[in-house]
Amino acid sequence: MLFADDLAFNKPARQKEERESFSASLAVDNDNDTCTNPQNVKDPWWRVDIGHDVIVRGLIVYVENSTRDVLKIFSVEVEADGSADRKMCFTYSNPSGRLPVPYTFTCLQYLIGRHVIITGYTGNAMISLRLCSVGVYGRCVPGTYGTYCTETCGNCKNASTCNPTTGQCPSGCDVGYTGSTCKDNVNECAQNPCKNGATCNNLQNGYSCKCTQGWQGLNCDQGCSGIRSDTDGTGHILYTAPEYEDDRHCVLVVRTATYNHVVQVHFNRFKIEDSDNCEFESLNIFSGERTDSASLGGPYCASSLDDRTFLSSGNTMRLVFKMDHSLSFFGFQANFTFLHIDQLDKDCGCRRNTVCVVQGFEKMCIGGSTCSVASCANGAVCVNNGSVDHCYCTAGYTGNFCTEKTGSAGRLKFKQELKSRKVMKGAQFESHCQVEKPVSGDRVVYSWYHEGNLIGDYHSNNKFGDLGEGTLMINNFKEQFEGRYTCEARAGNSTTEQTFTLKMVEECVLDMKGPSDDEEDAGKIVILSCSAFGATDIWWERSYEKIDTESTGSKFTKMDNKYLRIANVSTQDSGMYTCVAKDTRHCESRRSGTLTILNRGPYER
Repeated sequence: MLFADDLAFNKPARQKEERESFSASLAVDNDNDTCTNPQNVKDPWWRVDIGHDVIVRGLIVYVENSTRDVLKIFSVEVEADGSADRKMCFTYSNPSGRLPVPYTFTCLQYLIGRHVIITGYTGNAMISLRLCSVGVYGRCVPGTYGTYCTETCGNCKNASTCNPTTGQCPSGCDVGYTGSTCKDNVNECAQNPCKNGATCNNLQNGYSCKCTQGWQGLNCDQGCSGIRSDTDGTGHILYTAPEYEDDRHCVLVVRTATYNHVVQVHFNRFKIEDSDNCEFESLNIFSGERTDSASLGGPYCASSLDDRTFLSSGNTMRLVFKMDHSLSFFGFQANFTFLHIDQLDKDCGCRRNTVCVVQGFEKMCIGGSTCSVASCANGAVCVNNGSVDHCYCTAGYTGNFCTEKTGSAGRLKFKQELKSRKVMKGAQFESHCQVEKPVSGDRVVYSWYHEGNLIGDYHSNNKFGDLGEGTLMINNFKEQFEGRYTCEARAGNSTTEQTFTLKMVEECVLDMKGPSDDEEDAGKIVILSCSAFGATDIWWERSYEKIDTESTGSKFTKMDNKYLRIANVSTQDSGMYTCVAKDTRHCESRRSGTLTILNRGPYER
């Protein structure tokens, strides 16, 4: 048999009759010995509801002997789900003959539809349309599969279409899904992403962590209160919205594990609620672990610590962060570094009551008990000269408090504008932010923000992050990724930024035109037209199979990425032609038209 399984098997059926005989379903029971038995009527019809759209290719019909003698003309039409328009599949006309049994035929063109209707044309005569078996054959529409096309494709990679028979995805599963048909949700909790005793809740294509007391963040690895310590190296301090909580009082102690180190904390970004005397939200910093340790200034609020650096006089620094009941601002992000101390004054020439700090190949003096380190900016070192505090600036800075740049990177200019756009649900999104090389030659540092919140490094667990060098990656776009995005570029003392908005759409639709239904004579050259605004790629399909327009000698040629040229057409070229368009958002749309090729004589044209 040329066809697949009978798509009409045991599906609901109806027929034209004066009173209900309840026999219409006998034509779809796969039993040729049981037939429908309606009353005699003019122009009888019978129809079956397949339940959903399929691609109808043809039918096999068994009629009862008494009907074979009187059914001379009939048609088969296909009606799509939700539409009242019918498309002609086949017509039969043989006034002097007898209908063969079984009668097998293919549609003039493959049609998409849910309902198949057989109609007899009897003039003034009345007959009983007795059908013993009606088999509808074809294949599944894209996105469905299975014996009767009742299964829906799973989560295929890049929103591709699954195999219509097996349901398998040709390019593999989308991120977060597994199984032969990509319907099984990957258990992200199996990798134990939640830290510090947190409870992991597996979600569809993701996970969430319920943190224990004292921890916060996506993976509960950001401590509210606690001790961060190590022998050497660097680390991060993050209290960023929306992770940090309301009405909390967090105490973080950063402590080196050896006596000959000090702690340096640099605030990359600082923005909390502003108020008189910082009474609502505040940060206090102490050079030591105890509550009575020397203060390094504070309380701090608003943006007063943005790009500021603090240095402890010993091996411990204490940060006390107080939050109120609102979360209106970014919070803060800082890096801490453990610096080695050289106790031999003669190596640095440090004054009395100061110590020498070694950072890389540089040696610097830090002050005694009265030195106000907080007044020195941009990594500078404060040295107390008996009664006067002095800031020793790092390379590139000058001024009493090391706040002035010795050189300028000039105005930074973006290479291209980042535009707001719509992203299809589940698609992968990537954005590149680049500025032209600064005249000063300073290195450019890029940062990404989502709704004002700094975006962390990309990681496969969170599907979302900064890949570095100005690249933002979002894998499997979801509603939570909608909103305002800002790319910030810094070089020296120059900063620039640009902002755009992303919005998720469930289904992308391109503005398309053509092709339209057309009739042409055999032997001609036919050109089908299609256009789609914003499309980056257009290809053609015939009866849902891609047309090869690249092979040498092919009668099909694609022109200007939108026209389909068909040379020397014949009746075999009749059928449905579909133009498929795709854009950079991974949106795909299609428009179809029917081409009919006629073998007409010269007097018929």
